[in-house]
Amino acid sequence: MIEDRIFNQLVELNDEFYTKADFSREYLGKCRTYYNAIKTNNKTVSKTALVYCWNRLRNDVKACDDRLAFTKHNWMVESVKERRAKLDIMSRWVLEALIEQDAMQA
Repeated sequence: MIEDRIFNQLVELNDEFYTKADFSREYLGKCRTYYNAIKTNNKTVSKTALVYCWNRLRNDVKACDDRLAFTKHNWMVESVKERRAKLDIMSRWVLEALIEQDAMQA
């Protein structure tokens, strides 16, 4: 499921110090227990949550772009570019999942 892929990537990006509660609030726009609840009940996230996730990821990409405009150290530039690329890929995954959901409902 797309939400699992995104969560796992965010854990990797945040040096494994990222919780399901953080993901629920920050990337799904829901309460702290939302992600755990859908996993426990073997469901998938709502379309609203996916749209929220896509928007948050796009905002994160923009923040990386902004940071790159002011970063002067090469090692930092490479780190931000790498993070930006991963966030961009994740946002594309979410967009593809949204398009797929719409196609299945049509």
